[in-house]
Amino acid sequence: MYTSIEIAEAHIQAGELDDALEALTAHLDAHPDDVSVRRLRAQTRLRMGRPEELRAALDDYSHIPTLENSDLVQRSIIEERLGLRSEAIASMQAALQRAPNNERLTERLLSLYLALPDLDSALALIRQQPRTWRWMQWEADVLVDLGNDQLAIARYGLALAQLEQVSVPNDHLGAIRGRLLVARASAYRRLQQIDLAREHYQAAQQNFPNDPTIDFNLGLLLALEGDIAAANAQCRAAYQRANESLKAEMRRSLHETATYERITLAD
Repeated sequence: MYTSIEIAEAHIQAGELDDALEALTAHLDAHPDDVSVRRLRAQTRLRMGRPEELRAALDDYSHIPTLENSDLVQRSIIEERLGLRSEAIASMQAALQRAPNNERLTERLLSLYLALPDLDSALALIRQQPRTWRWMQWEADVLVDLGNDQLAIARYGLALAQLEQVSVPNDHLGAIRGRLLVARASAYRRLQQIDLAREHYQAAQQNFPNDPTIDFNLGLLLALEGDIAAANAQCRAAYQRANESLKAEMRRSLHETATYERITLAD
């Protein structure tokens, strides 16, 4: 005869989570102090995803005397899915206190700060990390969200300089370089430093030669220079090549300044 745990594990492997939950509950009814099974039941309830199961999973974790870091991560995911973002942040802060150098935990906490959003806490967390291009890229992105384009430009520049030191370039790093160049160019554009913005957009085209958003942004620079006719032609051509998501982003960008609102994307 199979035990409740064996039955539960078989159901989990088969994706039969309701049946697995029933078997796990039967075991815990008989052995309420079995922490490993309670942990497995919480994980199963998380996979099920229904709000009532997520709340029950939180209750399971509350009955585990000593939570491991993996438990805290799982609990934070449950709390986030239930809309309990402050609680999810507290769970990750507790996990990170135990393992302050764990990059995976740090990035999870950062994502929660950004989702809240709590940009000041996100920036403070980033500035506690090693000054590598990855973290300087994050810092620059948050500075953009905070409206500090000037300092963001400096951080993007440091990140780009570090990437140039990588001895073995590859397509992945090339894409990152392109993304950093576009981000820095857009910061220059918002500051209306047109020549520097154009230089960075054109450099990014080496990595993204067919990206319509770069051509669109180059069109915006033409508008800033006062050539609305050329800006219209360039932006329209780029708009027609874009997918629906990019088109929505392009339309939003036209509301940045009164100058851009003179651009029309359709006849």
